[in-house]
Amino acid sequence: MTEEGYTPTETEIKLVKTRTKSHEGFLCFMVMLKSFERLGYFPHPELVPIAVIKHLRSYLKLQDWEKAIPSERQRYNYQNAIREYLGVKQYDKPAQRLIAIAIAVSAEVKDHPADLINVAIEELVK
Repeated sequence: MTEEGYTPTETEIKLVKTRTKSHEGFLCFMVMLKSFERLGYFPHPELVPIAVIKHLRSYLKLQDWEKAIPSERQRYNYQNAIREYLGVKQYDKPAQRLIAIAIAVSAEVKDHPADLINVAIEELVK
C-alpha cells in the first residue's frame, strides 16, 4: 500500500465533514471514498485492508475504537455522495442498453472479444 494513494486531501476532508455527524461516520465515509478512488469500485467494508484503515485513523487523528464499517443505510448514503462528488454514475439499465448498442455496432466490423470488451469499457468511461 502506498500511503499517498490513501491520504485525504483538504478538499476531501471538508467534503466528508459536511456529510457526516460523528468521528465514526467520518472514518467510514473516508475509507469508502479513498477505496473507491483507488479501486474504481466500493469493496465490501470488511475487505478493506487494516493498513488502509490504520493509515486513515492516524492521519485523521481518530481513536482506535472508531469503527470503519458503516451501517447499510450509511453505505447507501455515502456511496451516493461519493459518486456525486466524483461525477460517477452507477451502472444501471440505461448503461446496459448503451453498451449493448455499442457492441452490436462494433461487432459489424470487429470480431475479436477483446476488441468488443474495449468498446464496452470506452462507452462506460464516457
